[in-house]
Amino acid sequence: MKWTWAILATLLLGAIALLYLPGAQRLELHDVQDLTYTMDSPRIDISLVTNPPPDPIIEVDLIQTGMELAEKLRVLAPYSDPEVIFQNGLLIARATPIQHFAIRGTLFGYRVRNDSVTWTIDKLSRAKAALSAALLGMITK
Repeated sequence: MKWTWAILATLLLGAIALLYLPGAQRLELHDVQDLTYTMDSPRIDISLVTNPPPDPIIEVDLIQTGMELAEKLRVLAPYSDPEVIFQNGLLIARATPIQHFAIRGTLFGYRVRNDSVTWTIDKLSRAKAALSAALLGMITK
């Protein structure tokens, strides 16, 4: 068991050290409009669903501002010039390929978290609505 922890700790330290290795930097743009608030003009949401989902049992705000997201990701691209910045719904980063890999992985993690929490809340809300309808039907019979 000690060897497992030692190997995991060594791999983690190695991964962190890779972020600080100098290398050829390249510019990448990451579309993060699904993870951030937009300050654009209001949009109309048109849905063709005939059976709308029930009201959610809990409201969770997983979206953050673009500046907050850029600030969190600056740690993954140290010594980059310019820093990781947010502009017009895009995350702009000049970093090494390993740092870009870390940024893409982190953005993927945020997307998975948002989708799984939203899916769970939706399923729980639907179960609550179905259970309420079934119980109400039993009471009125």
